[in-house]
Amino acid sequence: VPNIPGFSLSPGFGISTGEAPWEKPFAVADSVLQSYVGTYDFDAPNNSSMLVTTRNGQLYAQFSGQEEVRMFPKTETRFYAEGRVMRWIEFTRDANGEVSGLSANSSGFELNGIVDDRKE
Repeated sequence: VPNIPGFSLSPGFGISTGEAPWEKPFAVADSVLQSYVGTYDFDAPNNSSMLVTTRNGQLYAQFSGQEEVRMFPKTETRFYAEGRVMRWIEFTRDANGEVSGLSANSSGFELNGIVDDRKE
C-alpha cells in the first residue's frame, strides 16, 4: 500500500506489510495461468465481462470499459491487483477440474462470472 501522508490503515486490515502478493511472490505454473485465460460474463445488474490474459508468465484482468490490470497471486486461485487489497479475483473449477468461473471483488462488491469464451 502506498505511503500517503495523513492516511493509515488500522492494524489487522487486509494484508500485513511485506505479505502482499506484489511484495511476496507466490509461484503459479504457466499451465495453471493458461487455464484461466478467457472471457468471463457477469449477470445483471452489471451485465459486463472480464477478459483474462497472460503475458510473460503474468496474469492480467480487464473489466469491459476499464484498463487492464496486472494481477499478483496470493494462492494458486486468488490474485490481487497491485496496491489494492480490496480488488481480487478467485477462480473456481467444476467437478472435472475445468475452470468454470471466477469471483471478482472490487472495493467490497463481489461479482460472480462464468466462463464464456476460452482462448487456447
